Amino acid sequence: EHGPHGRDIERADLGAIGIAGVVDEHVDAAHVRDGSIHRALPHARCVMHVHSIHATVLASLADSRLPAIDQNTAMFHNRHVVDDHYGGMAFEEEGARCAQLLSDPRITTMVMGNHGVLVIGATVAETFNRLYYFERAAETYIRALQTGRPLRVLPDAIAEKTAREWETYPGFAERLATPGGRFFSAGAPVLCLIGATTAAGEDAFTAGLTFQN
Repeated sequence: EHGPHGRDIERADLGAIGIAGVVDEHVDAAHVRDGSIHRALPHARCVMHVHSIHATVLASLADSRLPAIDQNTAMFHNRHVVDDHYGGMAFEEEGARCAQLLSDPRITTMVMGNHGVLVIGATVAETFNRLYYFERAAETYIRALQTGRPLRVLPDAIAEKTAREWETYPGFAERLATPGGRFFSAGAPVLCLIGATTAAGEDAFTAGLTFQN
């Protein structure tokens, strides 16, 4: 089964939860975690978390860092962090730990060891764009490891330059992650079920979005 297409989601379709506390008995532990992140980090206007295949494979490695070996992986150079303290299902203490790890505004992506990946951003489009490219970057890295050959890691200066170029690419996220853009085109690949929350005043809104062919 597939959920509604992203372009069909409207505000009325989203469930409200209180940033200061749970106000819906159906809100799960992940929403408590995300609420903690929203409270602690004003710049985290949107939080997305997935257990996508390659990001989860990366999270399952003893060293879950993502080296800059190409243009996509360079997007996350010095902009991702690894949480090494998975302790079971998400609760408020996990949210506090995640918020601390993401407190540097430059850090946008957290590899959740033994779990998956969590991404923050200023807008839904920006966050989804980042989430999509992290999965692609993780796939490139995992496939490169499978060759058993030495990796061609970019010099720090080039990786940082590339990451900044991604950040300043005009309108990139909005153009790709909005109706009519690449991620919503008829030929777009199936990605995953997304758990997402966005801070809006005193509320957060959450939805599961399935992007499909």
